[in-house]
Amino acid sequence: MDTTIKQERDTAIQFKGKMFSLAVLHIQSNDLESIQRQLEHLIAQAPKMFHYAPVVIDLELANQLDIGIELSALCKLLRQHLVIPVGIVGGSPLQQQAAAKAGLALFPVSKNARTVNPKPVVAPAASTKAAVVASKTKVISQPIRSGQQIYVKDGDLIVLASVSHGAEIIADGNIHVYGSLHGRAIAGANGDMNARIFCTKLDAELVSIAGIYSLSDDYAAKKSDTPKQIFLESDRLLITEL
Repeated sequence: MDTTIKQERDTAIQFKGKMFSLAVLHIQSNDLESIQRQLEHLIAQAPKMFHYAPVVIDLELANQLDIGIELSALCKLLRQHLVIPVGIVGGSPLQQQAAAKAGLALFPVSKNARTVNPKPVVAPAASTKAAVVASKTKVISQPIRSGQQIYVKDGDLIVLASVSHGAEIIADGNIHVYGSLHGRAIAGANGDMNARIFCTKLDAELVSIAGIYSLSDDYAAKKSDTPKQIFLESDRLLITEL
């Protein structure tokens, strides 16, 4: 046998460990119409974050509440809205069998699983307009305009002006905004759960740390002209005054 052909066959594929952030959809109802309404509301607020996003369906709480849901119908609904189900977690043996037949992965239940409804985990959406910065810390003195996206790899982002509605700032480390934060801010984009967001005025469309995020409606009561910090505590996103 030709050794070149044999080597090509031996190295046709490789498995490598790599972590990806996935959205987690926590099921608390079997009412598909209600699920559809809420899903459409979320997608309308942040379409780039949901379109073609891989999603893990968490059935842990649904089973605790003894809520039965038709998995195939739920997956069909998600796909109709361009959300891609890739697996389930916390399913019953029958649900796991149904998931396996549907080609879905089976994820193990976290040891720290809780009965509350944490925010879904998402990865920042890719954009061809992104300005990727390789330095450890990037300081920007100009306002970030609507439609702009700034990403700082392996470092912090400091904005000495405001972030407009429709703009997106992303950093693998911390984010500081010494102006009004109106757009989307994603800190700890590579999974750093110790990252924080600091801003002089919070009026953001979305804030996220290590993939755990909140939309504007979730923290409406926290909006004010006082400086804020946003951080994670026990996998929950907290917003406090400085």
